[in-house]
Amino acid sequence: GGWVKQPSPCCAAASLAGAWNAVLGAPRDHPAALRHTDVLDELANIFEAQLEEKLVAFERRLGCSVAPLLAELEARLRRQGTPLGSKGAPAKKGLARLAQDIAEEAADAVEELRGVRERLQRLIDTDRAASEELEAADAMAAARDEGGAAGSSPPGDE
Repeated sequence: GGWVKQPSPCCAAASLAGAWNAVLGAPRDHPAALRHTDVLDELANIFEAQLEEKLVAFERRLGCSVAPLLAELEARLRRQGTPLGSKGAPAKKGLARLAQDIAEEAADAVEELRGVRERLQRLIDTDRAASEELEAADAMAAARDEGGAAGSSPPGDE
């Protein structure tokens, strides 16, 4: 037989490896025999490729990267002591709620930054107008001083 030892809850991988080994007629100690870890590695590669494909398609439809959202989601789960992949990690609905909270907080922060930007732009515009007024006043004063100096002669020249 193609029986493969199953040291963890990986019955699908052990079953697949055992079936493959049975078809090949390879006992589990044969160098060409598959082990459950071989199948798990390949399944992980397949799932990672599928996940990346879905992520790229999602980002294309969304029009932006979700990397910052995913990073914040992972950071919050770690702070809660429930990192992704752990037994205590929230289920789909809990993850969706947390992601929604993060997105709402980000939207609020963006709105606040827009308000700050608008206030800064008003200050810049006010400063620019004041600078232009000062420059105009300085130019008028300089012209007045030049005009007054041109009409008078130094003492003793008269």
